[in-house]
Parts: sequence; structure tokens; C-alpha cells
Amino acid sequence: MDESGSVPVEATKAAAEAIGWETTVFNANHDISQVSAMVRRAVTAGYDGIMPVVIDCSYAASSFQEAKAQGVAIVPIDGVDCDDPASPSPGGSAFSADVSTADGGWADFWRQAGVLSAQKVIAESNDQAKVISVLDPEVGVVKAMSEGFNDTIEASQGSEVVETVPFTTPDFASGKLTVMIQTALSRHPEANYIKSPFSSATAQYVVPALSSSRAGVQAIGGEGLPSEIGLIRSGKLLSTTTMPGQWAGWAAIDTFNSVFADQQPQDSGLTWTLVDSSNVPSGDIVAANVDYESAYRTAWGK
Repeated sequence: MDESGSVPVEATKAAAEAIGWETTVFNANHDISQVSAMVRRAVTAGYDGIMPVVIDCSYAASSFQEAKAQGVAIVPIDGVDCDDPASPSPGGSAFSADVSTADGGWADFWRQAGVLSAQKVIAESNDQAKVISVLDPEVGVVKAMSEGFNDTIEASQGSEVVETVPFTTPDFASGKLTVMIQTALSRHPEANYIKSPFSSATAQYVVPALSSSRAGVQAIGGEGLPSEIGLIRSGKLLSTTTMPGQWAGWAAIDTFNSVFADQQPQDSGLTWTLVDSSNVPSGDIVAANVDYESAYRTAWGK
């Protein structure tokens, strides 16, 4: 089930085919009110597993709980369980397992992306950064990334977050976010950095707001999708963090395999890469430096 399309679903389909499974994609088209119905459709149709993509447990907690109670495995990509501190609406666990990383589950993994971006800002500014942090509190992993960034900045000796700008989905959809960012910039003439929560916000609102009001402020990206890579190449974005999204798709299928076998999921090996002008790729993505497809095929005996 895909809510945002930020992770290549095609990679998951390819991985499922490699292991010998069939997949069906239910697309919420950015409408989280559709998630509960999609979960119930999957259960009624007899699917063995559900993979929410950028869908938190809190979006459809009761439906996920019902599915899990009926023996359906639930493994998210970039979604947090209801019992995770990063959950927008805390509650009881409904997911079967997270894709395992060295940093823990998805929330801890995304928090590390925020830490990396903050470390870049601190070093770049000689620990004199005055940051406006744009926050989306409605998506668990994005919220966790912002927390990792803000906490690292605040723990430094000389840098600080001078204002956090939280926004809602209607703020984003209506274009109000541009005004919110520009207002924050006008309140803080001392600000020299602005942190975006995710790639579409960077391209649609953060960078344009700087171009029209504060050209001297440097922007920091979010999840490192192709739009942000291009902005780094054009000199409009200082840095971003990115992970190989296709690898995440294969790792999710491997996690399902462990859940079905009643085994502990293995560390996927997924990590974040900090991208700036020194290592920006010529293409749209930063390629993985590991042949993960062959490794998973070998592990699956395929």
C-alpha cells in the first residue's frame, strides 16, 4: 500500500517476484482516509502480508490491529508503529516487524538522517548556525528526522534552532507554507540556515521562499529524492541525506520472509549518505555500493 510514492514500489515488486511471491499495489493517492478501507480489502482478499509505504500505524490503527489479529504480517517501509515515540497518535503495536537497520527501526533510522544533516550545518558554520527548522509532525519518520536534527543542533556549543515552523497537510496543499516560511525568515534576520522536512517541500516551498526573500540563507534538504539532488548540482541546496530506496524494497521482502518463518529479521545494511557539492552524483540518485539484490537472492536460494 503506497501513500506517497517516495519509495520505489517497483523494487518491492521485483524483490517479491525474485522470491516467488505475487504482489498487488493499493494506492491511497495521498489520501490517508483511504488506508483503513485498503487494509480491510487486503484482509478480505486473503493476502498474507501488507506493506504500508510511508503509512504510519496511526493512520488506520484499528484496521491494522484487526489484520494482525487475523494473522496477516505487516511490515512497513518508512512508517512507524503506534507504540513508537515518533507516532503522531501513540497506541498499541500493530506492525509485525520493522526493516532492521544498525540504528534500529524506521524512526531511529530517520532520526540518524537528521543527525547527519545537523552535523553538516554545525561544521559548515563553525558552530555558529542560526536555523529555522520546518517541521511536518504528521508523518512519523519525518518527525523523527526533524527531532534528530533539532536535538543535535541544540546540543552543540554555539548553534541553535531559532524557530521551528510546524505545518499541516492543508498548509502544504494550499501553498500557505510559503508564507509561513517567509514570515519566519522576516522574524529572524539572524537566520543563516533553513532545514526542510522532505524533498517536495524543499523544491516547492523552501528554496523558492529563499530565492524571493533571503538569498543568503542556505537550505538543507530532507530525504534526498532526485529533485534535491538536482538542487545541489545547481547550487540552490547545501546538502541532503539519501538512502537507496530500492534497497529498502528488497529489505522489506526479506523482513517478510523472516516474519513468515518466525525468525528475527536480519540487519538490512541500509545507511544514509550525506550528499553535498563534493559528492553529488551526475544522475538522479546516489547508487548503492552493495549488490544487495544478489545477496538477497543467495539468501533466499534463488
